[in-house]
Amino acid sequence: MNILIIEDEYLTAERIKKIIEEISSEFRVIEIIRSVKQGKAWFKDNPEPDLIFSDIELGDGKCFEIFAEHQPQAPIIFLTAYKEYAMHAFKLNSIDYLLKPIRKSDVIKSIDKLKSLIINNLNNPLIKLNADYSANSQVDELRFLIKQGVNLIPITASDIILFYADSNLTYIITKDNSKYIIDSSLEYLETILDPKHYFRISRGLIIADYGVVKIKTYELKKVKIELIVDIPLDLVVSRRKVSAFKTWLEKTISN
Repeated sequence: MNILIIEDEYLTAERIKKIIEEISSEFRVIEIIRSVKQGKAWFKDNPEPDLIFSDIELGDGKCFEIFAEHQPQAPIIFLTAYKEYAMHAFKLNSIDYLLKPIRKSDVIKSIDKLKSLIINNLNNPLIKLNADYSANSQVDELRFLIKQGVNLIPITASDIILFYADSNLTYIITKDNSKYIIDSSLEYLETILDPKHYFRISRGLIIADYGVVKIKTYELKKVKIELIVDIPLDLVVSRRKVSAFKTWLEKTISN
């Protein structure tokens, strides 16, 4: 497991590194980041770690500035001397919130908590391509693990018919009309979802082709969509995207 530490206090960072490496030979600290500036640069040039230990208060700002620019998919264990940031930390991929001074027993409990949350041997507790191959074809199925309390619920992308943003949160709607919050922006989702099956119809909506049952003309040359489930949202394709949407939908139907 590759672990990233974000901590500007030298002694604290080295102590956490030592604790992690003592827990298991399988744990490897790949980097210690000591500032917001360094963190932003690191995430641009490096692959995602498997786990992040992050102090909140850094010398040049808060770690949330790093995660606002690069939303990590790795789970995060936050480290701080203050309780006031707990709610903000919870909105990210946090699995624990440790108060300083950090004890070895605290770190062990947090890692044990992470292990208990990993479902079906997924190495990344939020989003991971599931490389299961059938005899006739190779299919990488995108999965989302939805956090509910201390549990994670695995949901495949093919079960999701709608992603939408509302009040700085991102939601999904599944084929059975269940609704969940996920920790990814629509901008990020656009980069990982298969464009053959997903289309961003407006600033706050991404739909799946297999969720569409009807489209009809709407005011000002727009298009309105009906899904296989009833939801209290107006699914309207913005006027500038109507042409591209019709082309996309025709291709999905023909395939």
